[in-house]
Amino acid sequence: MLSVREIASGDGFELYGIPADWAAFRAAVIFAGAAVDTKADKEGRPIFGGLHFEAVGVHCGVIASDRFRLAWAELNGFDVENLTALSSHKAVDHSGTIPARELLAGVKPSKIVGPFSLVIDNAAGVWSLSVNDSTISGRTILGDFPKWRQLIPEIPTDSAGGFSLSPDLLAGFMSGISKAFKVSGGVKLSQAAPLKPVILSGFSDSARGLIMPIRVS
Repeated sequence: MLSVREIASGDGFELYGIPADWAAFRAAVIFAGAAVDTKADKEGRPIFGGLHFEAVGVHCGVIASDRFRLAWAELNGFDVENLTALSSHKAVDHSGTIPARELLAGVKPSKIVGPFSLVIDNAAGVWSLSVNDSTISGRTILGDFPKWRQLIPEIPTDSAGGFSLSPDLLAGFMSGISKAFKVSGGVKLSQAAPLKPVILSGFSDSARGLIMPIRVS
């Protein structure tokens, strides 16, 4: 299981894992990376081009959004509901946001030898990922990540009817799910009521997705 360690500066943390933890960590990063805005830097919204990491007690997760989609996943492969529910009554212990494109380049290996470590130092404004005897690093993203938990509706047991989704947004999510997880039973799309967010579930207990529906007259 990934361990969460506060770093010496007091404003940052380290996620430390062994090779057995890599698959879940890598899958979560790849999946969340499918929901970032690739044009965020050019359009002056860098926070939406980043992967936001949060740690709450023993649970740690990665979250991403491009304002129309939202992805959240537990980095240990635990039930994602634990990450969401725990922080509803407990403040986040540690958090930080780093550029998605840079980190995605660092999680390409499907298998690793030896431990790995992701360090986010908010005080210095830097991050680093050490894996397979190599280290990549960069600048963190300044700014407040959206309060994402309050956006998540409950997954309904019954569908409320049809809905319209952007093909590009849905395709990006599905591609991320396919790359990150071994899906055998398909992806469930559900909506509590017309014009409410569409929830993607069923592909992993440790991750969920959300897409805002298109309003049609």
